[in-house]
Amino acid sequence: RIYDLNGLQLNYHGGWVKGYRADVAFLPEHKVGYVMLMNAESNMINSTTAEFWKRYLKKADADK
Repeated sequence: RIYDLNGLQLNYHGGWVKGYRADVAFLPEHKVGYVMLMNAESNMINSTTAEFWKRYLKKADADK
């Protein structure tokens, strides 16, 4: 899927099967990717992925 993240294109895919979760994302304009694989059925992956992008974009803006 392609999402708009603060005006930037974010290519993202996430999924799960019993006992496992995964998130994969790439921000082409910044050449930055993110992968999280979990051996658990926890929803923690949702907040962790969102927090990663929040912190990354904050730092990227500060470094400009």
